[in-house]
Amino acid sequence: MICEVTYPNEQAQEAADYGHMAPAWLLPLRQELPPQVQLWASHLDSAARDSILTQLQADDPVALPIRPLEQGMVIEL
Repeated sequence: MICEVTYPNEQAQEAADYGHMAPAWLLPLRQELPPQVQLWASHLDSAARDSILTQLQADDPVALPIRPLEQGMVIEL
C-alpha cells in the first residue's frame, strides 16, 4: 500500500488545506490493515522527512513497518 504523507502532525491543518495527509490521520487506517501489508510512504516534505517517519512509527499498536519511497525506487507487486 502506498500512502501520501506530506506534512508532519504539527502541520496537520496545512495538510488539510492542501489535500494532503499527516501521520496521525494514517494511524486509524493502519489498524484495519492485515499484518502482511507492506506500507510505503510517498511525497514526504524533505524538510520534515525525519519527523514524519518518526511520527509514522510512534503510537502504532500494529507496528506495521513503513518504508519511505525514494526517487528511482522500483517496487515489484
